[in-house]
Amino acid sequence: AEHHQPEALRGHALEDRGNLDDAIGQYEAAAARAPTYPRPLLNIGNVLQRQGRLADAVTVLERAVALDPAYAPSHFNLGLLHLHAERFAPAEHGFRAALRIDPDFDDAALALANLLADTQRRDEAEALLQRMMRGDRTHPRTPYALARLLLEGDRIDEAEAHLAAAVAADPHFAPAHAAMGTLCLRTG
Repeated sequence: AEHHQPEALRGHALEDRGNLDDAIGQYEAAAARAPTYPRPLLNIGNVLQRQGRLADAVTVLERAVALDPAYAPSHFNLGLLHLHAERFAPAEHGFRAALRIDPDFDDAALALANLLADTQRRDEAEALLQRMMRGDRTHPRTPYALARLLLEGDRIDEAEAHLAAAVAADPHFAPAHAAMGTLCLRTG
């Protein structure tokens, strides 16, 4: 695992200090040390993205997916890169692949729901978020995302209930509090 790789630890430290080129070098050394483990490639892709080298990041993450097609984070991060580049079909493919591997991958589900909503597929987005709400999840982002979607459709009462659920899940979740304040102003 990555936490046992000194190169990966050094890479994280260098990345935290903003020394991105040297971080890539350490992650490459970690990849050479564990050639069947995709996480170092994922780290390289993330740094390349931070550097604005999206095409290179996509190439590295595609290598990570090919190395271990059952590693959901590689699919998810590849989807995020495509989303950042406004390539919606490949982004959706990455999120759905991550969810096929790990149906409880909330970040992938939320990213997919947001993508669906942003591409005018609100019914699909709502169905996905409703499924997530039925699961045993307590993170406030899910009811918050559903509330935002419902507000767009002027479904005020339902949205208010989901905002309350977000606050109940985390009383310090500022976006839900802000949305509740906006909702109060909007409804008088």
